[in-house]
Amino acid sequence: TLHVGLDSFRPVCEEDPQQHPIHKEYGELSEETAAKLNTARARGNRIVCAGTTTVRLLEQATRANGKPEPVRPFRDWARLFILPGHRFKMVDGVDVV
Repeated sequence: TLHVGLDSFRPVCEEDPQQHPIHKEYGELSEETAAKLNTARARGNRIVCAGTTTVRLLEQATRANGKPEPVRPFRDWARLFILPGHRFKMVDGVDVV
């Protein structure tokens, strides 16, 4: 479940992207979905998200305890701001329409 925030549609206008104020977005990732994602990853399958909000949620869920780990069930606000140089832990690609 994703609740898309304003920043999904607001361009970054600051010269330094780290100065861009980003809103948090609420998301939920069930235990069943987390298990399926981890199984797919263990098999070597690629994880491709539909949209940037999904990327943000999955990457946040891999860091739920403050360190990279397999994706865990997640029910919280995603505060992760993905900037150039971000090291992706779960997501291999994104399909944006």
